Amino acid sequence: MKTKLLAVTALFTILLNGCGWHLRGSEPLPKQLQSLQLQTASENSVFARSLRRSLESMNVALSESASNATYRLNVSGISQTRRTLSTTGTARVAEYSLTSALTYSVYNQEGEQLITPTRLSAEKIYLYNPANAVSSYEEESLLREEMQRELVQQLIRRYRAIKPSAVITSTPAEAE
Repeated sequence: MKTKLLAVTALFTILLNGCGWHLRGSEPLPKQLQSLQLQTASENSVFARSLRRSLESMNVALSESASNATYRLNVSGISQTRRTLSTTGTARVAEYSLTSALTYSVYNQEGEQLITPTRLSAEKIYLYNPANAVSSYEEESLLREEMQRELVQQLIRRYRAIKPSAVITSTPAEAE
């Protein structure tokens, strides 16, 4: 019985490797994209540190100057909003909609804009429980962290899609 289980597990592993499946974020960036100057509105923000950590984990060499990097990634306009989505019959908040957004652009070493300023956003909805406000605010905090991770992953996917030989003049303005 053990040998059958071992054989099935080995076969499954071989099939997964053969189909090109990878854990999200585990596939390294192409060699041409591994030199980058990162510019963010606030270098020490939680978002900037998270993005830097993700890029470094993918072996991206982050440079302080544009002359030492193949590409420059500008991230600006980072915003977080919360709006009331629905109310109860007694005019109390029932649901909130959370939105995190940013604008980014990419330049090559010569200063040519490869990706025009493009907006990315992530949205989450949660039920607000006035009887347990502390847990509702903790849930909001967790959702904000999750949205931040989503924005980092969206940004890395967009950066990964750059074709080193072609200049991109425009990209879709809608977020993923």
